[in-house]
Amino acid sequence: MDILRLVAMAMLASSFLATSGCLHRSLEAAENQYECEYNGAIDSTTGALYDPETTERPSPKPIVKRLEFTDEGEVVNRCAWSDALFEVKGLPSQSQRNPKLIVFYIHGWKHDNSNDDEDLKQFTKLVQELDSTELSRERPRDVIGIFISWPGKSLNIPILENLSFWGRKGGADRVSAAGNVTKFISSAYNVSRIQHNKDDYIVGIGHSFGARILYSSVSPILLHAMAVSHPGARLGTYGKIHGSIDLTILLNPAFEASKYTAIDASRRHQEEFNEAQPPLILTISTETDLATKFAFPLGQILGTRWRARERTTLGNYGAYRTHYLQEQEGSSGIDGVWYDNFCTSGLCLVRDNPISGFPFIFAKTNGSVLPGHNGIWEPPFTKWLADFIEMSSDQRIK
Repeated sequence: MDILRLVAMAMLASSFLATSGCLHRSLEAAENQYECEYNGAIDSTTGALYDPETTERPSPKPIVKRLEFTDEGEVVNRCAWSDALFEVKGLPSQSQRNPKLIVFYIHGWKHDNSNDDEDLKQFTKLVQELDSTELSRERPRDVIGIFISWPGKSLNIPILENLSFWGRKGGADRVSAAGNVTKFISSAYNVSRIQHNKDDYIVGIGHSFGARILYSSVSPILLHAMAVSHPGARLGTYGKIHGSIDLTILLNPAFEASKYTAIDASRRHQEEFNEAQPPLILTISTETDLATKFAFPLGQILGTRWRARERTTLGNYGAYRTHYLQEQEGSSGIDGVWYDNFCTSGLCLVRDNPISGFPFIFAKTNGSVLPGHNGIWEPPFTKWLADFIEMSSDQRIK
């Protein structure tokens, strides 16, 4: 009991520090949340002013735009919002707009929009990896990375920063509830859609609490799309399902399994998914993720969230698993659609699910593939992930 009291006190202290202004970076919302004034944007490299609507596109490679939200989910810089959307749109003066591969990334715990943030550096490398792969296509796409940040790093004090886990969970929920992430993702989708380029492809990647934000932002739209694509009769086949983005990737997600129940409940024998249905969600969680395996459920229990699906994160809830991601060369020998058996870079995604072609993939892996909660940037895995994104887009546009 004494240990539980100490943990509870640590959590309360952490939550107080995280919500009382003791954030690593104190952010203020933009005074003008409606528009970016002419020549109101500032070039992060040169410091020069420019107008996002008329500046040259595409931007110099690697194209990584940064969009930041406050702890309450408000926009920090409206011009950064406009800059990212005009990058997706391209210039009206261009005789032929290049197709786009648009990749969002929402970081998690212990990260923010600092120039030296490790996730920003690694995400930039992923964009470069995708850009290199694009060069082999008949018509290469411009790869646009959009780094979506929020105050995931509340304390810059060794040891003590680990106590911020529960406080940052509340911060992530405030960012989700504000609706601006959903609004921006939907805006980027619409800007892409009105260009009428079938080769455009949009991917969202979220890690840890960033996966919590991303899933909360896109899942209601995806569930709506799935409901209206329902065949309307037992043993029928869904129409092709399209969400606000083409592929959602959740890495070591820090959210309750109960939030995923509505998605998993579609894994039924009463309906089938379209043979041409591409994957919609790819979740990958490692068994060595101690933050979601132990810290998260402890916080839930102390918060009186007792039910198994409430105290357990999606990545640790075995009943919802559909695949394994494992070290293996070549094919697993399992039949099914391509994403039931996808092998590259020494890693294989192998189906562990009686229903082939289920487009909501939840794969478990081990520490040699993803070493721990933050070990999502290991080269074999990022290469595998880049290839999965490319394959998904290729299959979608056929």
